[in-house]
Amino acid sequence: MQLLRRPWTIVAFLWAAYLINYVDRQSVFSILPVLERELGFTPTQLGLIGSIFIWVYSLCSPLAGRLADRVRLDRLIPASLLLWSLATLATGLSRSVEALLFWRGVIGVTEGLYFPAALAAIGAAHPGPTRSRAISIHGSAQFAGIVAGGWFG
Repeated sequence: MQLLRRPWTIVAFLWAAYLINYVDRQSVFSILPVLERELGFTPTQLGLIGSIFIWVYSLCSPLAGRLADRVRLDRLIPASLLLWSLATLATGLSRSVEALLFWRGVIGVTEGLYFPAALAAIGAAHPGPTRSRAISIHGSAQFAGIVAGGWFG
């Protein structure tokens, strides 16, 4: 019975992490007017908030996948969560356009480490007929995080 619970516990933990990942990504867009007003962001700089993140995330994804194949997942996933939490904190403490954009890029790197490792962990925990269901449940956190990030942002 213990073995049956563990694979779903992994999915539940990773679902919560992925939800937070997307809440973090989306919530910044809710404060664009504040960034413009209080930090003096231009429309171009506001656009860079999302662009820098997604470009860095996209460029780092293949490297993160390679790393997930070589590093123990039980170390890589918590490291990613810790690093992206610290980068998110630093983003919140940013007092200039340059600092905020820099930390959004760092979030792109650190969040990029999570996804390939999480899918590998789910695949390893669910090698049989529950794999597709487990991966799809994990993926639903993305959409829940998009909604929650906009709502709570």
